[in-house]
This record gives sequence, C-alpha cells and structure tokens, in this order.
Amino acid sequence: MRPDFNPETLLPDHNEFADLLQRAQARLPAQEVDAYLETRPDLARLNRVIETYHQALILQRDNYSQSDMPWKLALQASGDGVWDWDIPSGHVSYSSLWKEANGLTQEEIGSYYDDWIERVHPDDLEDTLSCIENHLEGRTATFICSQRLRRSDNDYQWVLARGMVVSRDNNGKALRMVGIHTDITPYKNAEQQLVTSTRLLEASQSIAHVGSVEVDIATRHVSWSAETYRIHDTSPEEYTPVLDPNFEYYPPESRAIIQPALMRAIKDGTVFDVEVEKYTMKGRKINLRTTCIAEMENGKPVRLTGIYQDITEQKAREKALKEKEAMLSESQRIAEIGSWSWDLSNNEMRWSHQTYHLFGVSPTNFNLNAQAFFNLLPTDDRKAMKDWCLACICGNPRGHL
Repeated sequence: MRPDFNPETLLPDHNEFADLLQRAQARLPAQEVDAYLETRPDLARLNRVIETYHQALILQRDNYSQSDMPWKLALQASGDGVWDWDIPSGHVSYSSLWKEANGLTQEEIGSYYDDWIERVHPDDLEDTLSCIENHLEGRTATFICSQRLRRSDNDYQWVLARGMVVSRDNNGKALRMVGIHTDITPYKNAEQQLVTSTRLLEASQSIAHVGSVEVDIATRHVSWSAETYRIHDTSPEEYTPVLDPNFEYYPPESRAIIQPALMRAIKDGTVFDVEVEKYTMKGRKINLRTTCIAEMENGKPVRLTGIYQDITEQKAREKALKEKEAMLSESQRIAEIGSWSWDLSNNEMRWSHQTYHLFGVSPTNFNLNAQAFFNLLPTDDRKAMKDWCLACICGNPRGHL
C-alpha cells in the first residue's frame, strides 16, 4: 500500500461500510455476497481497497510487535519488570515480571498509567510526577526515579523506575515511553541500616567525647569523624586533616610521645594507646587519649584506625582530687590525725600517709590488711577494736573508741 494512501478520501464512512459488509457476510453465504458485488463494481472496488488497507494494518502491527520483541526480551532477561506506555491513550503494558516483582497478580492491576501512579507512596508521588514531566518535556535525557510502590498486601517496596521516550510527534510531543522497574528494597534497607548505625555511632561518640580517625598509609590521607572535628574545635569546611603538620598542634613533651608512636605504627603496624596534650584549632589546650590499630596486608600496614578521646574533664577531676588529697594529708600531718577506710566487699583497707606514720610503719614494707592492722594493736585493745568494728558493720556504731 502506498504510504500516502488514505481510504477515507474514497468514502468517509468506510468503517461503517466495512462493518455492514461483515454483517452481511455473516448472514449470507459467501457466494451470494460475491454475486451481489459483481453487480456493483463500485462497491466491489471499495471492498478490495478496504481489505488491502486492513491487511496492511495487520502487517504493520505484526512488524511493530516483532521489532519490539528483541529489546523486550533482553530487558525481561535482566530480571526487571518492563512497562510500555502509550502516552496519548494512557494505556500501559506491564510485563508479567513487573507484576510479579511488585507482588501483584494479573487481575490486581489494570493496563493504564493511573494504575501505576495510584500505587506510588504519597511521600514519593510529587517527586515521581516531577521526574516524569521533566522527561516528557525533554528536560532530561532519561527518566529515573526511586519510589515506593504499594503491593497487594498493602506493604510498600522500593523500586528504581527507569525509562525513556522512544517516540515523539513532529512537534516534539511524547507519544511512547518504555522502561523498567527494579526492586531495590534490599539496598534501601541496607542504606537505612547504615544511616541508623552512623547516627547511633555519632551520638555515642558525642556522648562519650570519643572521635575516630583513619589514615590511609599509601596516600597519607586522614579521615576524621564528626566528633573528632568537634573535639578539635573545627569542621570539615574549616579544616582538612593532614598527617605530618598535625604534629605542630602537640606541645613538645606530647609530640615526643605521639610522633614516634605513630611512625612505628606506619612502619610495622605497632599499636599504641597514649595520653597526650594537644591544642585545638582555636588554641584551646586539651588532654587526649589516642589509640591506634593497624590493618595489615602481606605483612605490611596499609591503614591505621584509632580514636581521639577528650579526657580534659577527667584529667581536671583527677588533678582536683590529688590536690584535695594533698591538702588532707598535710592537714592530718599538722594535726597528727590519720584516716583509714575498709572496703568490706573485697576486704581491702586503705590508710592515709599520716596513719602509717602514727603506727610507725611504711607503705612500702607493710602489707596492709585487717589482720595485720589488729596485730599492731596492744593485746588488751585488740578485742575491743574488733568488737567496735563488728558493731559498726552490723549498723550499731558505738561512737568513738
């Protein structure tokens, strides 16, 4: 048939004629119909034209289907669900794999665009429609969008929808679009678990004031966690951590500890756990506990992983406690008063320096325990002291002894 042939130019109502002719053929024997057409040459000619046109449409449809078959088979072989959207009519052909991947049966979804869209999660609908519109309007080379689709059991699964307009009219209007849906639920679940783990790790590090650090030995690239940046009074936007110049932030006495420890770790993977002082990016002096372990390959360290723990407050409390102990010890020395404690859970006794002095013994050569203490007392006082201690243990203190 000629490409420019249009039977409508012969008879505007040729479809109606064809319908009437088919009805006549159904009611009359073929011989009578043919005999009648022989008496009407005009109708016989039109009938042949319509039959030719009809056969051409059938051939065009078959060729169209055959040309689509290779790529459709290729897409389905990938295990993804295939969809084919006739945009003007809204009709969408969903492959059996598409329906199966989305947990749907043949009867649970229609054959139109809206049957897909109405299953998109409400939180993903706006983004999905925007992605589709941008591609239909030619603003994107391909359509790609992740979305949650409602299954037959009303649960949602994540899919990655990808497609492309394959046919446009002379004005650039999209006529046909084909694509695939890939189930990405496992990846999304893993992604969410990673986000949750990262959030918990960052929260834990923030609470404990412990940051992490990683060093790639080959590239000498240093990576800090969010808490490590906070410990150093900076941010990723303000500072890029580097290996060698980082020593400049340690006072000389601390640099003499951390630099050789780190060099040994880089050389042979020797682990370390040290406490040092360091200046932050704002010049604030802090106390750090820093550790390091090495990841080895073929006997050589390739990566170092460690922590920075801000122990400034802990060190301040320890210092304050030592100062108070020193003051108490001095006060006891001046007043000639000693102090002692007895941990009944482990039977451990502790004496102040003045107590040792009062009993005339030294912490270096006296093995302090309850029996050794009682043995230091005169025989007449020993039983009284034991009875007094027993009364205190039973909750009936008798005042001073």
